[in-house]
Amino acid sequence: LFANRCAYLSKIKTLTSLELCGGGIADLGCAHLATIYNLTSLNLSQNERITNRGAASLAALSNLKALNLSNTRVNSDALKFFSGLSQLQSLALYGCKDIEEDNPKMDSLQSELP
Repeated sequence: LFANRCAYLSKIKTLTSLELCGGGIADLGCAHLATIYNLTSLNLSQNERITNRGAASLAALSNLKALNLSNTRVNSDALKFFSGLSQLQSLALYGCKDIEEDNPKMDSLQSELP
């Protein structure tokens, strides 16, 4: 059901900001949202069905400046997908498994982003 709603939203190509917190968004929904190339801000926090597969899809959003995947099932292995997001200024991953400030993967991502 939520994937269908995301598919519908993905047709609105002029969206620049989108918040879909606390719903039933999963990886397939992320794949649909990843086609809204004008997005600069995306908040998908509290969607516990989003995994690293969904994060990989979102890496196609090259205009993102802010991405919030807090309290999802994304873990530190997803950080590699975000290194190509050269506009990214804010990445929130609070409550995600094995994401800590002293994580070497986090250090690597921080060195690759502006």
